[in-house]
Amino acid sequence: MLYYYANITHNVPWTKDQLTDLLKSFDKDNNGQLSWDEVKAAFEFLGSNWFAKHIRTAIALYRADADKNGSINLSNSEFSAFVDYVLSCGFKVD
Repeated sequence: MLYYYANITHNVPWTKDQLTDLLKSFDKDNNGQLSWDEVKAAFEFLGSNWFAKHIRTAIALYRADADKNGSINLSNSEFSAFVDYVLSCGFKVD
């Protein structure tokens, strides 16, 4: 189930805790990792257009996928690096 935020003031930056919870919810197959498609879906949800979501997904995997297996592990430093990258993109709560 997609993480849902009710009663949040709009047009303010996401907090690290909010993004952490939100991004974990994109692990649709519950394997403890975010695949290319799951990362891309997260960027789309956050408001990236078609081009930007592909570029941001590539950058996120390049920066965060330390073991270069093509996915981001939710239980180690890969996920922390991913959250930090998403924070640096400056998304706002719509």
